[in-house]
This record gives sequence, structure tokens and C-alpha cells, in this order.
Amino acid sequence: MNRRPSPIEAARRRHRLAEVAARTGIWISATAGSVTVRCPMPSHGHPDRTPSLRLFLDDDTWYCFGCSARAADVVQWVTQTESVDWRQAIQILDSGRLLSNAWAGTGDLPRLRRAGAKGGIDLPDLERTPPARIREVLDSTWAHCTTCPLHTRAVAYLAGRGIDVTVLESYTGRPEAGHTPHYGPTLARRLLSDGFSADQLIDAGLVHHHADGRITDFYAQRLLVPIRDQEGRLAGLVGRNTGDPRWPKYKNPPRTVVYDKSVDLYQPLPAARHPRGRVIIVEGTLDAMAIAVTAVAAGRPELVCPVTQSGRELSADQMRRVISMHGLPPVLAFDADEAGWDSTRRYRAAARLLGATVDVAMLPKGHDPASWLAEQGPRGLSALLPVPEPASQPGQISAPLVAGI
Repeated sequence: MNRRPSPIEAARRRHRLAEVAARTGIWISATAGSVTVRCPMPSHGHPDRTPSLRLFLDDDTWYCFGCSARAADVVQWVTQTESVDWRQAIQILDSGRLLSNAWAGTGDLPRLRRAGAKGGIDLPDLERTPPARIREVLDSTWAHCTTCPLHTRAVAYLAGRGIDVTVLESYTGRPEAGHTPHYGPTLARRLLSDGFSADQLIDAGLVHHHADGRITDFYAQRLLVPIRDQEGRLAGLVGRNTGDPRWPKYKNPPRTVVYDKSVDLYQPLPAARHPRGRVIIVEGTLDAMAIAVTAVAAGRPELVCPVTQSGRELSADQMRRVISMHGLPPVLAFDADEAGWDSTRRYRAAARLLGATVDVAMLPKGHDPASWLAEQGPRGLSALLPVPEPASQPGQISAPLVAGI
């Protein structure tokens, strides 16, 4: 019999460390590995002017050389920052509210802003701007970034990655990729000229707000891909760096009143309608787009429904949603590397806790779905669909490539 997760275990699965850190005013660009930041805990002589808190992003644990005697998790993070017990900590985590920070207001941090970034960024206020107004900001942003020159730039960039997004756009009847301006007025200036306020741009997660009062684009020099809610409304934007290579490769939207990473997914195609169709869970936004483009080009969009959180982890609610989208098990198609295989093992365990199973696509080592489909074309799509025979080993390529686990 499968053991039900404890409340603490369940809370750990619902909340990623990077997101909890962001709610504490610590924004980080990394998505894996470890990073050292100033400790926000109000104990042991903090504020922490010399960074001593190590965040381990792969397993969502942290260790402070000033506070801790052992590695801790997101629940313990909240018990420390808010001085509450674990039950109250879980309630606070699920509430989505901002968390306390020992060095906020000390002069080192004028407001809750990104640690380590010059000038920082204000977190979106989830109560200041109504959802309808945030949607207007996002719609105006998308209109600017999908005008002819910028849309052409996005199409050209994706074509260089082997993805013909115009195929998907012909199917959906709307732009599926845009780009921020490289020259001339910034996106922030254009939106201000549209009549939106700086606070509204902050609350939509679209600008950096610097200590000297300047605001600059959050998605500067980036390909943009829209994330839509279950009603088809624009909820946020994923930005892929096309400018300075020193910048983070991807930027996901911050938590806003209309976007929550633990709820919203990038889903470029509707749920698979075919009896043998599958939901395919992938790591990257462009992986999901590549699958959608290939399926449409092959004339089989009803066979697949690619989804991603723009990362390797889904919340429990997202997992339940994905499982419910089709009668057959979803397929995991993560990158063929150690991190991808580790996530595959954890997804299998998570699905079993929900009383479900998943299938796994095993691509050749070094490939992700986008690179595989760019190389193989439509015939590569079969590697992502289950067949009733044993799968190959990770890093090998033989038919079939999918097995139930």
C-alpha cells in the first residue's frame, strides 16, 4: 500500500525553494545547482552582510553557516523567517503572501528587491492592481511584441532552432511567439505611453524598479512565449535570452495576481482528443513548442498535448490536472541527462502517490525533445509516443523508446 505523504512532505512538493526565496525578497537567476545569498533569518546576529546562506536548488534544501546545524527545507525556512510552528508555516506557504526578511529596511535593501542584482526588482504586489488591469497590461505587452518586425525576429530565431512556429500559428490562429525591442523605446516606455502606471508594470512582472526610481525591462532582449490560463487568457510570459550571453538563458514570470507557477502551465495545443493520444510533460518551453509544431506539421495535433512548467517539477495540483487530461498515462520526455533521469524517478514516485502511472520517453544522451525533433523531423515524434514493448536504456537509441513505469 502506498503511504500518504505527511503534511510537511506534501508542502515540500508544492513549493520550490527558489520561489519561497523570491517571496522573501531573494531573487536568483539560477534554476539548478547551488547559490549563496544573504540570510534573511532573524537570528544569530543577522542581518547577514557577508552572504552565508547556501541554497541547494536541485533538492530544495538550504544551509546557513551562521544559523543552521543541518540542511533545512522550505517549511523550516518559514518557521525561521516568521517565527511560527510547522503547521502555521504550511498555511503561510500556501497563502502565497510575502515573507519576512531580517535585512529588509536596514538601508541595505530599500524595499523587497532582488538580492545581488544592481538596483534590484520590486516583487509584484498581489493586492495593489486588479486582475483585469494586469490582463490589460499583458495584452498590450503582447500586442507590442508581436508587431511585424518583432514577430519576424521571433520567427527567425525559432527557425534557427529548427522550430517553424508559423505552422503552429496557422493552426491556433494567433501569434505564438514574440520578441522584445532591441533598439528604440523600451517596452516599459511603450507601456507607460499606453497609460499604464509603473506600479501596474511591476505588478504584472514586466519591469525592474531600481533604487533611484528608474524602471527597466524585465524581459530585455528576449524571445517571448505566452503562457495562457485554462480559459485561454494571457497569464504570463517566458523569455528566452537572445542578447548578452552572460544573462540567464530563461526568465519565467514572477508570481502575480494572474500567474502562479504552481498552477499555470505552458500548453501550446488543446488536450489530446484521440483515444490513443497522450499528454507529454517536458522540461522546456521550446521543447513543448517543438512537439506542437511537429504534430501539426504531421497532421496529427490530436495525438499529443505537450505541457511544461518551464522546469522539471510540477506541483501536486498540476500533476493531478495533467493526469486528468486523458485516460491514458502522461508521458515524461525530459532531457537525456542525469538531472532529467533523476526527475523521471521522482515523477514516477509522485504519480504512484496519486494512484497513477506515467510512461517515459528515453531519448539519446545529449538530446532534448526540441533537438531530437529538429534532427529527426516528424518521424521523431514516434519516440515520444508509447508502444507496447520494453524501452531502451538511457543514452541508447532503439525502437521503441517508451515504456510504462
